[in-house]
Amino acid sequence: MPRINRALTPEEKADARSAIALLEGTEISLMEAARRAVKGQRALRRAEFATAVDEFVLSRIHAGLRRSSVDWYDERLRPLADSFGARIVDTISRAELKEQLEATFPTLPARAAAARACRALWRWGMRAEPAIAGADITIGLQFKAAASNQAMVKVLTVEQCRAGLAGSGTHTAALAAMLFAGVRPEEVAGPQKDWLRWEHFNVAEKYVRIPAEINKTGRKRGQARVIEGLPPTLWKWLKPGALTASLAPCSAIGLVHGFAKRAGYRHRGRPADAPRWPQDALRHTFATYALALTKDPGQVALWLGHEGNPRMLYVHYRGERTADGPVTEAQAKKFFALRPEKAPARQLRPHGAVGLPQGIAQVAVTPP
Repeated sequence: MPRINRALTPEEKADARSAIALLEGTEISLMEAARRAVKGQRALRRAEFATAVDEFVLSRIHAGLRRSSVDWYDERLRPLADSFGARIVDTISRAELKEQLEATFPTLPARAAAARACRALWRWGMRAEPAIAGADITIGLQFKAAASNQAMVKVLTVEQCRAGLAGSGTHTAALAAMLFAGVRPEEVAGPQKDWLRWEHFNVAEKYVRIPAEINKTGRKRGQARVIEGLPPTLWKWLKPGALTASLAPCSAIGLVHGFAKRAGYRHRGRPADAPRWPQDALRHTFATYALALTKDPGQVALWLGHEGNPRMLYVHYRGERTADGPVTEAQAKKFFALRPEKAPARQLRPHGAVGLPQGIAQVAVTPP
C-alpha cells in the first residue's frame, strides 16, 4: 500500500482540534475514537465482562492451547470478572481498567501479567462475530515488571536433567523425546489430539516423524515434521514397544510434573518453597545445548520445526544460562553424554536353597 504523505488542509486541522477537544477527559485517543467509529458501523453485542471472560477462556481451549496456558488466562482475568461483573465490555474505559488492575493486583509483576491477559481479551472481543468491543482500550496500558534472575533461567543444568530422568520408569521414553529431540509436550501426549506412538520412531534409521495432526506448526497445512541427524543420546534412552502403542503412559502434564518434582522444581503449585518450573523447560534446554554443541542454528531450527530466519534462533538461544552459569560447549557435551543407569546385577541361587555350597560360583544376571 503506498504511503500517504500530504499536509492537512485548514479545514482538516480544525476538525482534528475539535475532535481532540471533544475527547478531552475521556482517556480515549483520536486514533482509538476513529477505530471505535469504524467498528461502530456494525452492531456490537452487549456482553457482560464476566460472560466475555468465560467465552474467551473457552475459545482458548478450542484454539488448542495447552492446559497451563488456558489456566494462566483464567487466573488473571477471573478476579477482574468478579470486580466488573455485569459491566458491558464496550463501556469500560482505559482509566477504569487501569484503576481496577492496580486495586486487584498489588504487585507489579502480577499487574503486568493481568494487563497482557486483558490485551488478549480485548483483541479477541474486537475479532469476535459479532464483536463485543469497538476499540482496544489496552493500547498504551503497560506495567513493566522488573527483571529477575530467576525469570531469566530457562535452561536446566545437566544434573537437574539427570535427576529428572532418574526413576522416571515408564515415563522415560516420552521425557527423552522432549529433552533430547525437542519434541513439544503437547505433541507427545497433548489433549484433544492423538498421542505420539512408537511407529513414529524409526530406531534403525534414527529419525522421528511427527504426523501433521500432531505437529503444532504443520497441523494447519497438513505437513508432518521429520527430525533426523540428532546426537545419538535420544536412541540410548529408547526401548521400543508395540508400534501402535503410545510413547507416553499418561498426559504431558503428568509427565512434566514428575520430571519437575524430581529435578527440584515447583510444578502445578507444589512444593511452594521450590523454584518455579520454567515454561517449555525441556524443549528450551534441548535447543540451548544443541546450539552450543553444533554451532549450527539452521540445523537446530530444523529439529525444532521453526520457520523463518535461523539467525533468530541463534539470537534467542546463544548465551542462555542455567542456575550454574552460561551454557558452554563443554556443558553441552556433558548433556548429550547422559545415559541411562544400568540396573544392578541380581544374585541368583537355587530354588529353595538357603545358600550356595562353597566353590559354586554365583551367576550375575542383568534384568532386560
